[in-house]
Amino acid sequence: MYCSVPYAALAKTFSLIEATTKRLEKNAILTSFLFLVIQRSANNDPTSLLQAVYLCINRVSFIQNFLDLVLTQSASSSVQITLG
Repeated sequence: MYCSVPYAALAKTFSLIEATTKRLEKNAILTSFLFLVIQRSANNDPTSLLQAVYLCINRVSFIQNFLDLVLTQSASSSVQITLG
């Protein structure tokens, strides 16, 4: 799926956020970026916004997050069984 918001816009957003220590200013910068994503998405497609949010929280997708959780839990259970 094609996202009409360039990755450079996200990089610039993170650069601006990193440059300030003011919480409200950080919120305003991120909000402006997310509004840009909404405005540039084709036919108000929610997947563009979802993809941008996943990039902001450093995740590929919900499924990846769920698989990480399951694998971590199964690995820790295996360690407990082995050590126990």
